[in-house]
Amino acid sequence: KSAPERKRAIKLETLIESAGIKEAYKGKTFDNFDVDKHNKKACEICKKYAENFGPSSGNLFLYSEQPGTGKTHLACAITNELLKKFVVSLFVVVPELLNEMNAKVGRNEDVFGVVQEIIDVPFLVLDDLGKEKITDWRREQLYIIINDRVASGKPMVITSNCGIKELEKRLDRATVSRIVENAQVIECTGPDRRFTGIQERMF
Repeated sequence: KSAPERKRAIKLETLIESAGIKEAYKGKTFDNFDVDKHNKKACEICKKYAENFGPSSGNLFLYSEQPGTGKTHLACAITNELLKKFVVSLFVVVPELLNEMNAKVGRNEDVFGVVQEIIDVPFLVLDDLGKEKITDWRREQLYIIINDRVASGKPMVITSNCGIKELEKRLDRATVSRIVENAQVIECTGPDRRFTGIQERMF
């Protein structure tokens, strides 16, 4: 590899590491997404979003009321695509984030830095929104992050196993109205793909 190529490879590796994508998700791309009649439209929208991505791309809200419909795979595919274009990205699993923030508060550590990083990053994925145990404090932190990003026009992709109405019950109306304000809302339908081929895997 030439020196510039090596530099790019190192930069990409650093970006991937700091993006926080779990090991199991690093290989999730559009190429290995299992497209069928249920998810074809969702896949096309996500692919287009990644291809045409820019600072004013707005938000995607991917939801389905059951797990295993490919939401996280699509969010990872977008992130992995953008990392290749050297877009600084952050992939956050919401329940884990809030647990970590709670633990910091418990240790009297400052959570402002964490929140600020999430607000400032050029591209953000909030995965599994609505799965977290909710308290007023957690609700407030989510509102701060989502409201700030929407207000400053920073693009994000949000995945959830809750529809709009259910999310309003769990969070609050103000947060959800910010989410859908300039987002493409995509329902991912179809069977739970994690159960596909389970017969062959059972002994």
